Amino acid sequence: MNQQSKQILFVIIVLCLGMLIAAFIWHGDSLYSGAYTPMVEQSNDRKAIEKHIEDQEAPPSVEPQAPGFKERDIDKQKGDGFNTY
Repeated sequence: MNQQSKQILFVIIVLCLGMLIAAFIWHGDSLYSGAYTPMVEQSNDRKAIEKHIEDQEAPPSVEPQAPGFKERDIDKQKGDGFNTY
């Protein structure tokens, strides 16, 4: 091997070792922590406001509900999956 190929090999080995050391030291998972928090909070606030407005505008229903058509009655009819027999 001539001098130039030894230098190239040395540089490649040093770069690989540097990348390994950086991989063990650097904590990349903390780079984006909390990046989407403001957007999620705004979305949750908007949904809460919309739900509050809907609750205030919608008067309670005075129409009678037929038995068996409520969600909890339908869930009771479905049972617990494989535990029904």
